[in-house]
Amino acid sequence: MQYNDHEPPHFHAVYGGERVMVFIDPPRVRGKIPAATRAKVIQWTKLRCDELLENWQRARDRKRLYAVAPLE
Repeated sequence: MQYNDHEPPHFHAVYGGERVMVFIDPPRVRGKIPAATRAKVIQWTKLRCDELLENWQRARDRKRLYAVAPLE
């Protein structure tokens, strides 16, 4: 997440050299990544939605972000 980023709530990720944007609610991915990877990113985003939205607000308030657990 970036501190001065635009709405709607999202984060940026890199996979295999490709940069994607992941929207949090509802979860969706903008950019090219393999379908299986996209499915895992969406699954993780759904599971961690509340934490991600909290971090989004913390970023907007220029506060330290919390670590979010990986998909297991």
